Amino acid sequence: MKIIGKFVVFVLLAALILVPLQSVQAKALSDEDGPIFGGNFTLESGETRDEPVLVFGGSVFIEEGATLDDAVVVFGGSVTIDGEVNEDVVVIGGAVKLGENSHIGGDLITVGAPLERAEGAQVDGEVVNNPSSRGINISDWPPSSVNPGLWYEFNPVWNVLGLFGWSVMLALLAMLIVMFLPEQTRRVGDAVVSQTVVAGGMGFLTVILAPLVLLVMTVTLILLPVAAIAATILAVAVVFGWIAIGLEIGLRFTKMINRDLALPLAAGLGTFFLTLVADGIQMLPCVGWLAPFVIGLAGLGAVIMTRFGSRPALLPVAPAPAEPVG
Repeated sequence: MKIIGKFVVFVLLAALILVPLQSVQAKALSDEDGPIFGGNFTLESGETRDEPVLVFGGSVFIEEGATLDDAVVVFGGSVTIDGEVNEDVVVIGGAVKLGENSHIGGDLITVGAPLERAEGAQVDGEVVNNPSSRGINISDWPPSSVNPGLWYEFNPVWNVLGLFGWSVMLALLAMLIVMFLPEQTRRVGDAVVSQTVVAGGMGFLTVILAPLVLLVMTVTLILLPVAAIAATILAVAVVFGWIAIGLEIGLRFTKMINRDLALPLAAGLGTFFLTLVADGIQMLPCVGWLAPFVIGLAGLGAVIMTRFGSRPALLPVAPAPAEPVG
């Protein structure tokens, strides 16, 4: 049952990724038809829309007299509703404000988002604030007395929401880092692409040796503060390498759809999809952890090779051919 549940989550993640990509190939992505990254969406009074609204790092405004016949999903932003939304409203990591004339025909689900609800606001479905993962008692269905009290902690909806939230947070962090360190991030990404095997080997060697070095520093009380700093630098290097790979993915994705995006937006888009796919694969049993582990090794090795992007990775130089003997 555990394997089946994780497989269902993985299929849902694959569908959520592939369906938008197929629509992007059919028509150009725009703020009206596709996801909005780092921008706001406003449905003005008197307007009607029958397409869903998906916003990353922005705000959604549904004015009084406006009607949205689909759902609203916002990651890392706020939602203000004074009109009518006929489907669900999902907000992760933001804020929700319902005016006195607002009407939600579906459910209202918030994760890490405070809710301000005026008197007169209507929600036909359920109002779920910070849903928690609930255990499924296998002994209840099917009825059996063989394994009484056996609990299995799995909630596909919560896992998918948590994965989306984590992907959005890394995407926002990637946009911030690339905004201040664009050249350094590009150097790390170039090192991963041009010297993948070398970067992976360097990352693997670091993972093997770093715990031993940190252990020796921890045992030596004098070097204990140095060990804490080194561990922090190592964690930062892993995240920086992951974001650099996400930037390369974002640049190639924008090139594939023939769109020019700013470097921070490309980094956020690529890091979001990289985290979503890699951590989605991680839900698979036994071998799922290999995908994020290998990607992390390559990114870590590239960061070390480029010294946090301060210099290009040195390509191996082929030895000069020997002169023939006369």
